[in-house]
Amino acid sequence: MRLAEFEEYVKIVKALISGEEAELHDAGESHKIQFQMLEHNFIDLEHPIKLYIAGFGPKAQQIAGSHGDGLISGIPRGGDVSTMLENARLGAQKAGHGLEMDFETSVLANVILLESGESVLSDRVLREVGPAVITGLHYLVSQYLETGDEPPEYAKGIWNQYLQWIDSFPADVRHQRLHASHYSFLDPEEAQFLDIDLVKGSCLIGSDAEIIEQIGILEKKGLNQIILYPPLNRQYRMIEDFADRIIVRS
Repeated sequence: MRLAEFEEYVKIVKALISGEEAELHDAGESHKIQFQMLEHNFIDLEHPIKLYIAGFGPKAQQIAGSHGDGLISGIPRGGDVSTMLENARLGAQKAGHGLEMDFETSVLANVILLESGESVLSDRVLREVGPAVITGLHYLVSQYLETGDEPPEYAKGIWNQYLQWIDSFPADVRHQRLHASHYSFLDPEEAQFLDIDLVKGSCLIGSDAEIIEQIGILEKKGLNQIILYPPLNRQYRMIEDFADRIIVRS
């Protein structure tokens, strides 16, 4: 969806959940729409429903500031938290208002808690965070293929090799191969591209104390919430570890 269409969609959703009538433009026609039968209490619009908007690029983050109660993005893909909020404030200004004090910023984050003396490239680390790191690489490659944008420094070490690998597949199925393991598991063929720079650049990684320090820095920049993104086969173990080792000490 293009950004102009997305912003129009957001406006309609915001109007509907506010109990208002909205105007939907579709196929050259205009239709007035709203939730009906509110008197039967099938849905509750009396209590405010907050609208959180996902935005990974500057313009989408501006839309969140213009129309949303919060922003959901990701690190490192969505940029620095301070920059995210700057973009949201710019969007709010363009819409003729300030950013609300209770505007919330959440990010999808890959978090890996290292054991004492454990390597960044240990088998356990790669099993737990490898799927998310490779998915981040997928997004970088997709962006490069669409816009020609160069990769960030942390991905340059394996960039050319990965492009050669993905180019080895037929063009009409290349997009399928690129996202085949999406956030779910580590593809054995793609595991070869996990190096220290790519892992460190894609994650919050370190000892318990180092993770707490990294989260504290993000909080000072304005972050309200971290959304963990563990692989399917390790999700409960990672959630429990984060609760036992980080949340109780924060």
